[in-house]
Amino acid sequence: QINLAITNLLLGRNNDALQLLEAAWETAHSEGADHIAAMADAEAGECLLQLRRLQEALKKSQRSAELADARGMVYEHGRALHLEARVFGEMGRHQEALDVLEKAKQLFAKEGNNAWVAMSDLEIAVILGWQGKHEDSWETAIECVSILTQQELPFGRASAQLVAARAALAREDQASARDLLEDV
Repeated sequence: QINLAITNLLLGRNNDALQLLEAAWETAHSEGADHIAAMADAEAGECLLQLRRLQEALKKSQRSAELADARGMVYEHGRALHLEARVFGEMGRHQEALDVLEKAKQLFAKEGNNAWVAMSDLEIAVILGWQGKHEDSWETAIECVSILTQQELPFGRASAQLVAARAALAREDQASARDLLEDV
């Protein structure tokens, strides 16, 4: 059901995806398949975030994080925290977003997952930009470009370059923004 729901999400059929994800959560939860239930909630939260149904997205992300944490599912817990932080960010609750991202970052660091530590830092760079802290956003994003390049993660690197370019433009540094965008 989750795979079909994700396909529906990609096709823009969000309501169909939400129904499938809710059914998947109910089934997984009743059968004690917490890993699947946490994934279903996280995907539903992503869908709700796209639909700008932020309160519902927040509830799904928090339920997913709680379930993953209770079951010791570190990766799923961290990903759910990322979703929760993005929802807080979209709500304009930037400090809460930063606090949640720090928690995710510590979780990934404890596991030695440097790629997701960098992705956490990248989300932090985005929030710093929203707060108007463009120098901090720039420095954080540039560090992420370096780490994600070393990790050989081209999509992550490109995302970091875009965030860094946005910070460079906010700092009125068109040359750095152009250099970063040429390589995306």
